[in-house]
Amino acid sequence: MLNDEQAEVFARLIAEYEAAAEVERLRKEVEALRADALRYRWLRLQHWDEADVACVKRPKDAVKLGHDCPSLERLDAAIDAAMTKEPTNG
Repeated sequence: MLNDEQAEVFARLIAEYEAAAEVERLRKEVEALRADALRYRWLRLQHWDEADVACVKRPKDAVKLGHDCPSLERLDAAIDAAMTKEPTNG
């Protein structure tokens, strides 16, 4: 059985461990948000007639059958690939 001093040290260690785990979780979340922000900033600089990836308003009216319209992870991958082959302007 722990005495009061040992229990206090143990509780402090647990709190520090939990705080470190939360910091790590937040660091990973910030990294993911930063990657999304960079993708968005890059995407908004693209012009439809020059870019490999661009946004289309009302795609059901504008995009023809057979064109690739990636979303979710495929869109992230397409943007990441296009970002690596083109210099950014910002």
